[in-house]
Amino acid sequence: MKMSEPMELKEEEINNADGVRKVDCKVPTVDDMKPIEYPSLELEEYEGNKARIDIAEIVEMPSKFDPSGKQWCLRVKSEVILSIPATSDEGNDMDIRASELFNVIKNGDNTIGWGKKSNLQKFLVKMKCEHPKHLIGKKATLRVYEKEIEGSPKQFLGFIKE
Repeated sequence: MKMSEPMELKEEEINNADGVRKVDCKVPTVDDMKPIEYPSLELEEYEGNKARIDIAEIVEMPSKFDPSGKQWCLRVKSEVILSIPATSDEGNDMDIRASELFNVIKNGDNTIGWGKKSNLQKFLVKMKCEHPKHLIGKKATLRVYEKEIEGSPKQFLGFIKE
């Protein structure tokens, strides 16, 4: 049998609790495939918009530069920009937020802070804040950036940092 020919369904292969039932259907083949339009997420439309910062939290991330294999970061997230409904009753809606990670430093006495020339400091100056805790509630300008994930470029929303 060729791969492009439809496979015939035999009655004995379609059983249910009541016995054999006949099904009038054709199993699709590669030849039956067509391009289908589906909604895509176009983040470019959010470029330059403003969004309120809702979350600023310290997180530990994997790092290939630190001997411990971990790096402390400040993760800053916006309010929900877009919510995509779940495709099934069991799934959850997917909330899209802008977010940025800023490296932070942990010194000998386990104090976590940031450098005076760091990207976090530049962002704080831009946002007119003296401390990361003051970012909550501020409106930041959104940017779209690409990052390669598993060999394919993906788009993300972040903040203009400088």
